[in-house]
Formats: sequence, structure tokens, C-alpha cells
Amino acid sequence: MAERTWKSYCKHADALLDMGRAAEALQSAQKALALDIQQSEAWFEGCRALLAMDRAEEALQHAEEGLQRKPDSSWGHRLRSTAFSMLSRNAEALEEADEALRLTPEEPLAMRRRARCLYALDRDEEALAQVDTAISMDPESHHGYSLRAAITLYLKRLDEAEVAARKGLRLCPDSVELLSRLGDILRKKGQPLDAMAAYCDAIRSDPTNEQPKRGIKVAAESVRGRGFTWVIVTCITAGVFGAFLLSLILPDWTQIRAPTIIALYLFGVFGGLGAGIWVHERRWRWRIERHDPALWVLLKRVEGE
Repeated sequence: MAERTWKSYCKHADALLDMGRAAEALQSAQKALALDIQQSEAWFEGCRALLAMDRAEEALQHAEEGLQRKPDSSWGHRLRSTAFSMLSRNAEALEEADEALRLTPEEPLAMRRRARCLYALDRDEEALAQVDTAISMDPESHHGYSLRAAITLYLKRLDEAEVAARKGLRLCPDSVELLSRLGDILRKKGQPLDAMAAYCDAIRSDPTNEQPKRGIKVAAESVRGRGFTWVIVTCITAGVFGAFLLSLILPDWTQIRAPTIIALYLFGVFGGLGAGIWVHERRWRWRIERHDPALWVLLKRVEGE
């Protein structure tokens, strides 16, 4: 009866983590440990919850406690590797990932963990080869495509990165990580409006995630900056030319004193500048609304937070 009870707490913790309720998952794992402190699964579930809460030092302790009880657990070594990565102890993280893969050489999760460690150590081509192996072993998982997109984006192989991100999104259309990554890729490719649309989908999927919110602001500034100089120069030129024409049609314009002429041209310059700014502000908003009216509404909401 006791064994079934601690297992039920572990299963409950696992379900809570899937729902993003890490604090409650940790409580459930602690209840499992209170019933049987020797169960490695309970330590590992607690480690997962702590990792989700960015409490890497405590997570590392939980992973080590679990591995003391079950040293041949690939899961435990993967969790320990993740904790090391969060602590920027990347060489140790790779050692743990290597051990996890040694224990389960055909496990895609272990392959992806090792690929992340290699990527953190700037061994990008090795990481890419490892993640490709993981994808070949588990082509239905979007996580492999997400990692491949991240690595190829870092290597500035943007077409490959976009293909990987879109393949992942076909498997998991609501993945905030993939949608944000696609936004980053499209922004780097000079497609800020498409990037904004990807970030918008990510925000709709998870309104609390800050990554796509930062991304949509950067992409919006890119849209806003395009054509600014051309618009301002054109409007100022038009203002100055208008002032010149006005001076020509004024009666006895040759008798007008220099200060008046200067004032007239300054009026043309600043009037053109004001008109240029107004036109530019309307123009970038119009570009966003033409692409997707919902983008402008979401952008204003994000900027107001």
C-alpha cells in the first residue's frame, strides 16, 4: 500500500509538471519522499520540479540523492547534466550527458541532452550531428527540430533553421519555443512582419512568456525604422520647395528682408519634418495592419505592460 502511495504522488508530480505547476509538483514529490526516502523516482521528480523553478543547486542535490540510490539511471544523469548546464558548469554537464547516453545509447532524450551540452561548449558541428541522430531515432518529436533550429540559427544557416522550425511546428503548432525561434529566424532574414506574426502566435499560446514579447518589440522597431530617412528627407525637401514657391508668388518678394526669408524656409524645414514624422508613424502602422490587423493590437498591448 505504501509503495502504491508514493508512486501515486510521483505520478501526480509528473502530471503537474506537464501543466507547468512546478511548485505544486515539488510538494507532491516531497510527500512521496516523506513516505519512502529511498525511492530514486521521487528524488528525480523533485529535481525536475526544482529545475522548472530555476533552483539549480537544490535540483543538483536531488539528482545526486537519486543517483546514490540508482546509479545506473539514465534519467538521473540527464537531470544532473541539466542542473550542471543551468549552473554554467558545461564540462561536467557533458560528462553526465555522456554517461546517460552510455547507459541508453538509443535514447533520443539522452542524445538531445548531449547535443545541448556540445552546443553550450561551442562544439556546434558535433552538436548538429548528434541532434540529427536524435531526430532520425525520433522523427515525431518536435524537440529535436527545435534544437536543430537553434544551432543552425547560431551558425547563421538561416534557411536550414527555418526548415527545422517549421517541421517542428507541424508536429507541435502551439510550441512557444518553436514559434519564438521562428520569429528570431525570420527577423534575421529581414522579414520583420512575418517574424511579428510568429511572435504573436507564441504570445497567444502563452501570454506569460517574456521571450516572444521581447521579440515582437524588436521586430516592430525594425519595421518602424525602415524607410524613416527617405520619408523625412522627402518631406523636408517638399517643405523647403514649398517655401521657395511661396516666396516667388508673394508680391514684391525681392523686397522681403532676409530674416523673413529665413523664417519662411525654417517654417518649410520644420513643417516638412513634422509632416515626415507623422507620415512615417502612419506608414509603419499601416504596414503592420495590412499584414495582420491583430498584430498592431497585440503590439500595443505588449508595449503597455
